[in-house]
Amino acid sequence: MEARPNESTTSQASEPSVGQKRERPQDEQSPDLDVAKRRLQIISGTPARVEASPAYAQSADFWYPDGNIVIIVENTGFKLLLSRIKQYCKLFQNEIPAEGDGTSDACSLPQIVSYTLTGVKVADFTEFLRAMETPLYVRPVYDLILLPEISMFG
Repeated sequence: MEARPNESTTSQASEPSVGQKRERPQDEQSPDLDVAKRRLQIISGTPARVEASPAYAQSADFWYPDGNIVIIVENTGFKLLLSRIKQYCKLFQNEIPAEGDGTSDACSLPQIVSYTLTGVKVADFTEFLRAMETPLYVRPVYDLILLPEISMFG
């Protein structure tokens, strides 16, 4: 797995990232991470600029105005907070390079970087984000089971 720069996209983030999580030594990686690495791949990372018509559609649910990273899955962009993604997902901890030492002058704001994630569907990534952002969220069972029965009576 590798992260390579996109040639397409540069804008400035409005806020610097907050704090960093203690990193685990490389020898403590879980077998689940190895499985995820074989299935998913981050294929690019570049400074992203806001374009009039970007090559992806913005996610309706996960496009945060103060986000500092754009994850592109299929043709959908998710503008997220890098610190939260890295806190809960080892794939992003290991594949997205650590930020600098955190020092910058007032005129130099961190750039928003975009990464393309392959090997996952938009619906699956959205469910992952929903579970991460709202841990008590439970997808209603009737969405999957009762809707066909309800439509027969309507």
